Amino acid sequence: MRIARWFIFGLPALLILLVCISFWNETRLSKERKNEMTLGLMGEPSSLNPIQQADSASSEVASSIFNGLLKFSPDLEIIGDLAQTWTLDQTTTLFCRDAAAAEKIASQLQAWKNDWAGWTLESVVVAGRTALLKFREPGLVTSKEIVSRLVAEDLAPVSNLRIELKEASREMLKKLKNAFPSSAIIREWVESGGAFEITTDPGFVPELEKWLAANGGGTIKELEKVTFLAEPQVTFKLRSDVKWHDGAAVTSRDVSFTYEAIMDDATASPRKPDFDLIQSIQTPDPQTAIVTYRKPYSPALELVGGEL
Repeated sequence: MRIARWFIFGLPALLILLVCISFWNETRLSKERKNEMTLGLMGEPSSLNPIQQADSASSEVASSIFNGLLKFSPDLEIIGDLAQTWTLDQTTTLFCRDAAAAEKIASQLQAWKNDWAGWTLESVVVAGRTALLKFREPGLVTSKEIVSRLVAEDLAPVSNLRIELKEASREMLKKLKNAFPSSAIIREWVESGGAFEITTDPGFVPELEKWLAANGGGTIKELEKVTFLAEPQVTFKLRSDVKWHDGAAVTSRDVSFTYEAIMDDATASPRKPDFDLIQSIQTPDPQTAIVTYRKPYSPALELVGGEL
């Protein structure tokens, strides 16, 4: 009989008491807390570290806690967050047969100056056997059109090579650069601890093969031959009124640090593939971060702006 009374009267009374306690906690205690955020998620976040998040729950939490350079507005337009302004441009490097051919190409482009506005071309500068074309807008279409109008014999292809090693690719690349003149390697990029890429003259490949054989070995794979390199840039100007929790100012060095942490093999960040096409990040001053890509990449603003 007592057990029956407990279930009839005691259990409902206990439930009512719990509801009252919850109500009191919500209306009283929660108001006394500061910096509190409540999120309803479909799953448990695996990590609150924004450079290691790999699931939707972690991404949702991180997007509510951490700032990026850019963000989406309610209308799904890209707007500034930590970045006050940003600009896009591109440098296309044409590789010529020699310095005389580079001068010839520059003269031809000057003769086509009526087309510059449509190409968004702003300037042409000759540097040795290369012609540097500065565009206001990134992209491959215009560069390909210009190359198609030039005399093919005036251009000299370069090779993009991938060198695979057993380990220590950064150290091996540094050793390689010290062993040859600086002009031998046009562009470099470290992919991982076991591979790096370089852009060089095709005639340099036999020397590279001999050098690798004498320095531990490695595999060379030619990715492509190109007559030009199109390298877009995004220049971010950071806000000067943003600080960390300890009062230190947010600077462009923080942007560079985040990128380096993502690309570090020891971090094992799932975000790394989003940044594979970045050639470099320069920080000429505390409020400026210049992100240079190895080739045009349409999601650049969305990924770099949102995750750095």
